Amino acid sequence: MRENTPTSDAEHITPVPSPAVSTVSSQRRKRQAKKQRKQLNNKKNEKIAILQKKLEKYRKRLARLESKNKKNINDTPNTKMQKMLDEPDGRKEVMKKAIDKQVFSKVVHPYQLISQLHKDLKMFFVHQRNIVHQFTAMKEFKENLQEDDVLIHMDFSENYCTKYSEEIQAFHFGGSRTQLSLHMVVVYLKNSTRSYCTVSKNISHSHPAIFIHLQPVFKALPSGIKHAHFLSDGPLTQYRNNLHNGIKII
Repeated sequence: MRENTPTSDAEHITPVPSPAVSTVSSQRRKRQAKKQRKQLNNKKNEKIAILQKKLEKYRKRLARLESKNKKNINDTPNTKMQKMLDEPDGRKEVMKKAIDKQVFSKVVHPYQLISQLHKDLKMFFVHQRNIVHQFTAMKEFKENLQEDDVLIHMDFSENYCTKYSEEIQAFHFGGSRTQLSLHMVVVYLKNSTRSYCTVSKNISHSHPAIFIHLQPVFKALPSGIKHAHFLSDGPLTQYRNNLHNGIKII
């Protein structure tokens, strides 16, 4: 019977695939491997793009933190200008900003602005109170002047430069012009008000110059004046000076 019949060597040999079948399977494996490599590369590129975005974000955050640490919160426009002037390379930048009419700015938080406002309000209210009190007191004083009283309100005007009606070009653009000092005075009497203006080539605003400017005003006062009151907002070196205590009205 066949079951007991031994198999021949030819029956044990595996059939060899044809060359065409081997080429097709090899190409299929190559396409699959290429597709897998492409998918892996795409995933890697996506991860790299995500990491680059995170890196750029952290770089910007680090730059902001470093700029905040380097920035001096006590800097003011004046200190910034002074620092730029101290540096030789910064002077050109100062000139550029001045020509372009640029200004320095300082960014502050709202609570800092409110706190500074609260600190300055007290000084502002005191200043405003002094203004109102001065106006009220002077108005009442003017209304209650006696026959022998006079109130002299005085102050210097700005200095004026003289010029000719016709000038040569060299003098018009580069000449040293003569300056004149104007001293304005308003005299309040009981029933009248007079205004005076004295002019001098001496542009000094010292107390001796003030006394000279006041002499014509004193001579124009009525003869019955016994008390003279001076009103001015000038500095200490001009009107509020102890040397004026010796003035006598003649």
